[in-house]
Amino acid sequence: MGSQSNLSNFSNSSDQDCISNAMRSIIQSEGVAILDNPKKVRALLSDYCPGGDHKREIVLLERLLDEKVHSDIIRQKDSVTFDILSENLTNRILANHPFDIQLVQWGIDTISVTLGVIPNVRRYQPSSPYVSRDGPNKPINPPISNNDDLISQAIRFNQTKQFHEALDIINKVIENYPNNPLALREKGFALSNLGSYEESLHWYDLSIGINPNDTITWTSKGYALSKTGRLRDAIQMYDRAIKFDSNNAMAWRSKGYCLVKLHDDHSAMICYQKALDINQGDPITWNLVGGVKRDWNEKLRAFDRALSLDPQYVPAMINKGWVLSKFGRFQEALTIYERVLTIDKNNRKAWDGRARCKKMVVHPKRDPRQPTHHPSQLHKAQTQTNPGMIDRIKGFFK
Repeated sequence: MGSQSNLSNFSNSSDQDCISNAMRSIIQSEGVAILDNPKKVRALLSDYCPGGDHKREIVLLERLLDEKVHSDIIRQKDSVTFDILSENLTNRILANHPFDIQLVQWGIDTISVTLGVIPNVRRYQPSSPYVSRDGPNKPINPPISNNDDLISQAIRFNQTKQFHEALDIINKVIENYPNNPLALREKGFALSNLGSYEESLHWYDLSIGINPNDTITWTSKGYALSKTGRLRDAIQMYDRAIKFDSNNAMAWRSKGYCLVKLHDDHSAMICYQKALDINQGDPITWNLVGGVKRDWNEKLRAFDRALSLDPQYVPAMINKGWVLSKFGRFQEALTIYERVLTIDKNNRKAWDGRARCKKMVVHPKRDPRQPTHHPSQLHKAQTQTNPGMIDRIKGFFK
């Protein structure tokens, strides 16, 4: 913690200089590892720069550290220019938090200077409205605290699937601040999840017109396009999202899904692997991988991995039941289908699978130790374990 003289010097400097200088001093005394403890950094900054004038900047820096911005800067500083890195990080933060864009840029610069990546920090001027990338003639409404609170509340409603409630709030924000890109995007997101895909595209386009580098908006637009059957257009949206953030696992995963629909399983698998390289803990991607795998055992392993991450992920449960029934393990499949029905009693696939498995449990028709194969596959499957059966099998299928 800084000395009394340090505290006095920081307190007499301007708001942004106080915080920036305090960050440098904290790193010098505590080491870079302190950035992995955002709460401690916030406490130290409050000591270095006492009073309420710095609260917004301190809260922002804590949030940026929570989001591991410092780790991203260290990892990517040698692979892209700082302008691109700063822009990608800014868009990522703005996509999930209703901060002023200039404040976010200042925070990223402050952390970067602290890490020795750039020499100087741009000044943040909270009284100035920020403008869109289309130029000064198209201003974005300056955020105010009530507006921020409303957008945060709408994001929470969208995240908890309360889409009608989110729309009610977002409409109030847009009525007063029609050029807020985050509000426009969240309205598109709510409409898309309510099935109004075409209408959602309109709001995504408005948001992109103001903030064209927001990777989440491009990803969300891709999803809406895929739901209307425009798979190739959707892939173009995912490619744009990936261009702005190559670590967008959702864009990679969603692109893979579209490629499967276009019968390009090989390219889809490349996309799924990219998504898993970024996030190994995504049950949705593991479930999709299982759908692409050709080997039944590999399918089962992928679905098991998905369920190890989320034991109640219904699509993976349904798929695992399907594979188990292909292996003749009808009692196990039946148990899974019945578990699905405790989660979703109206799941048609679970009811159908349950009915089929109950019949097979009561009237088994084959050796449950062997997987079910199409007749064209049976010759290969049987001869691998018993070559002497070749002639008998050929005769059976004549």
